[in-house]
Amino acid sequence: MVKSEKPKTKLPPKPKAEKKKSSEAESKPAKQPKQPNPAKEPKAPKTPKPKSADDTKKKEKPEKDFIKKPGQKFAEPSIDDPSRAFYESLYSQKPESQMAEKWCLEHGLLSEEESKKLAERYKRKK
Repeated sequence: MVKSEKPKTKLPPKPKAEKKKSSEAESKPAKQPKQPNPAKEPKAPKTPKPKSADDTKKKEKPEKDFIKKPGQKFAEPSIDDPSRAFYESLYSQKPESQMAEKWCLEHGLLSEEESKKLAERYKRKK
């Protein structure tokens, strides 16, 4: 069986909505502000709670638990971290990549010798 194709017909364009005239907007009454209900009593203002000694101290940042190598700024990421996998593989495939060098240096993934060399190079650039 062959399906019969329906003839495609274009629908007439919808008429555009007319914009309100300025005279119609002026004729509407303005809304009146709400008046407080006299049956309800106004709420008393809240009194601040006394601060304990613990609240007044600033929260101290936890100490960084990583061995600092020259040029290292961040803790060494875990082995399953995708960023680490990307930058390590990039550095092994293309050691001249500045992006990979800098990331590996800042995250402590390079040996001590390489870290010292690269730290000096990046220190001079600043």
